Amino acid sequence: AHIEQTINLAADKALSTLAEEEQVELTVLVCDDDYMQELNLTYRGLDKTTDVLSFEDRFEIPGTDITYVGDIAISYPTAAKQASNFGHDLVAELSLLTIHGILHLFGYDHKDKKSKVEMWGIQSNIMASLGHPNIVTLADDVDA
Repeated sequence: AHIEQTINLAADKALSTLAEEEQVELTVLVCDDDYMQELNLTYRGLDKTTDVLSFEDRFEIPGTDITYVGDIAISYPTAAKQASNFGHDLVAELSLLTIHGILHLFGYDHKDKKSKVEMWGIQSNIMASLGHPNIVTLADDVDA
């Protein structure tokens, strides 16, 4: 329940920042490294695990005013390892990965310096609003 609470809180904070008045829904899957490796290989051609993957899939849920924005997968073992490596708690890491994944669903990326700076700025603001300022993570090193 603790993991679910953490992810829900981070997702709510990210969505209220990004979607504002729009009603949105998404799915978050928490899985193990083997399943994440399978997803990464199938959808990105990379035969290795990763921390978070986003699958944008935007449509209006029939009969509602709700926009479905997509799915996020988070590897629990990788999140735990990264939290330990960077010296912060698992709550902070899971929050960061949830926010990072949601930003991708809303079209943010880190393909170049400019877009990365923008994405990291929003990420940091949302993290700070959750009480996790200045979290350093592996994501700071990613190029793509």
